[in-house]
Amino acid sequence: MAAWDFESTFGLDELTVSTLATADALAKLLIKKGVITQEEFILQLFSDRNKYRGMLQKLRAKAN
Repeated sequence: MAAWDFESTFGLDELTVSTLATADALAKLLIKKGVITQEEFILQLFSDRNKYRGMLQKLRAKAN
């Protein structure tokens, strides 16, 4: 297993890639192990995506 480098700093790109890779790996493992189905994941993903889009719209409206 690769070691984390806790001393380095991350830019927005690295943080985004790391977050996406973590979410992707977790989803794939949960599906592979039968904890959730791919259909359950997709339904939850779309539901949460819409929720976060709404939150972003509210934040953008406050910023203007």
